[in-house]
Amino acid sequence: MSLPDRVHKTALIRRHDMKFLAKLRRNEEGATAIEYGLIAALIAVAAIAAMQGMGSQLTSTFEKTSSAMANA
Repeated sequence: MSLPDRVHKTALIRRHDMKFLAKLRRNEEGATAIEYGLIAALIAVAAIAAMQGMGSQLTSTFEKTSSAMANA
């Protein structure tokens, strides 16, 4: 392969690499997936906190219901 052919091939490869990197920078799918993951985690934490706060009340309600059914 002659020197001009190698230079041309190298230039084509670099141009392709630069286009690929530019496309990769514009791709925001990964960022969107991370954002959705963070939102889901926040909702899960809020749900767990709410359930823990109501846990003793629910336990009391179920115990009363259970004893009422047993005595009926």
